[in-house]
Amino acid sequence: MKKIFLLTVFLTISYLGFAQTKHSIQDSIKKYKRINIVEIGDRDPVVTRYLFLDPHKIVDLSSLSNAANAELRALLKVDFVLIVKFDADTKLLTLNDVLKLYKINTLFWNLPVMVDDEQIADPQTILIARNQIEKVAIVKKAGGSIIQITLIE
Repeated sequence: MKKIFLLTVFLTISYLGFAQTKHSIQDSIKKYKRINIVEIGDRDPVVTRYLFLDPHKIVDLSSLSNAANAELRALLKVDFVLIVKFDADTKLLTLNDVLKLYKINTLFWNLPVMVDDEQIADPQTILIARNQIEKVAIVKKAGGSIIQITLIE
């Protein structure tokens, strides 16, 4: 499992107080929906469900998942809203940035996207740190081809 998922799962479990009960990491990820509000320096915040980052680049991490924000979470149809703040010089890539960087032919840009073993429902909302990517390739599967993004261990 990659660093960001471990960090997110750890925070999710901490916020819920599940640290005292037995739950698998995969169960926690599948059971709870979250969105991430990404703030980089003075730029406008960006909202994404899929954030793959270098945990060492985080300046501050907080949550809007308390009782006072229940109406906001209900409106967004999520269980958690995480606010992740980075230094102003942090560069996160969009899916298009990744595909350009790894020279993926534009003919394949509309293929389904998987990051490691996770199917990405809304790939255009991906934000990913360049130093977290091991490789990007077009992979043929039984149901057709996909864009496979593999993260570093």
